[in-house]
Amino acid sequence: MKAIIKQIKGCSFIGKAESNHWIAIDTPKETCGSDAAIHPMEMVLLALGSCTGADVVYILEKKEFHSKVLRLILMLNELRVTQRFIKKYILNMFFMVNM
Repeated sequence: MKAIIKQIKGCSFIGKAESNHWIAIDTPKETCGSDAAIHPMEMVLLALGSCTGADVVYILEKKEFHSKVLRLILMLNELRVTQRFIKKYILNMFFMVNM
């Protein structure tokens, strides 16, 4: 797998992977961005949730449980900063499935 990230201005970027879909990524204004697109950590959280959701749906369908709606709620909270740039997080993930 390969991804390309291009800087637009400051901490504003566009990126695409092998699916060839461009996405905009930005950071808040206080960290050299313009706050005009999804933030990098939000993108990580969405990627984790959608990947997990796809796995759950696949497993449910393989077991012949056909879900009508799957909703995942992911909450990421910073636990503490251990060193200058190292942060620890707590991730809570909730699944709601309508069968």
